[in-house]
Amino acid sequence: MNLISIITVAAKFAVSASVGGVVGNLVAVKTPPNVKPLTKISLGLGTFVLSGMLSDMAMNYVEAQAIEILEGIVQTREMVKAEANKTEGEG
Repeated sequence: MNLISIITVAAKFAVSASVGGVVGNLVAVKTPPNVKPLTKISLGLGTFVLSGMLSDMAMNYVEAQAIEILEGIVQTREMVKAEANKTEGEG
């Protein structure tokens, strides 16, 4: 596994955990304290599912952005190498 893959996996994990935390806190804030146990279970399951769905969407977004950035870096490096080779050929 190269450095880019490790960074991408770490970023996706961080985004996933963050989204899960935000959704969990949002549900906790909006849930009245005196709900019945069955409602608490339902809210917990709903929170889990919603967190998973939003985390997947966020991870896909982060991965797409990372790929776009990395492609730009690769293109820039290739242009710099080509320019360096061109300069060496002239000198």
